[in-house]
Amino acid sequence: MNKKGKRLRNFEKNNREFTVRQQKEKKIREVPEVVEIRKPKKKKRIKINVRRFAGFMIVCVFIMSIGVSVINLFKLEAEKEDLEKQQANLKEVKEKLMAELEYVDSSEYIEQQARKNLRLIKENEILFVLPEEVFAEEKQETEESTENNGKAEN
Repeated sequence: MNKKGKRLRNFEKNNREFTVRQQKEKKIREVPEVVEIRKPKKKKRIKINVRRFAGFMIVCVFIMSIGVSVINLFKLEAEKEDLEKQQANLKEVKEKLMAELEYVDSSEYIEQQARKNLRLIKENEILFVLPEEVFAEEKQETEESTENNGKAEN
């Protein structure tokens, strides 16, 4: 048969006259079939819910990994700033030490240390050696007098 014939028969089957009573009876007979049809729908819903849950979990894991990465990024930035500050401090210390090294290498410093520690003198100079006890007492007296002067000024 051709397509037109099939369509015509389907149309005639679907468009028959019927009564309300016949339709109710037909629906009552079809109810068990409807229940059977609904069971697979629950399985489909369960499958859909499982897929939604799995998708939701994947999205959550993705968001959490991004959050952890952002937190680590902020920590690294803070650590970088601390290290830059520390580097600046170390550069200042290096400059001070270089200046001190230049001073220590100077002839004035060497002469001062030779006079103080080794008690060396130049020609035509007289060296006075005082006992250390007397020298320590004089130091204490000068320190006390400077402290008293500082308190009196306040």
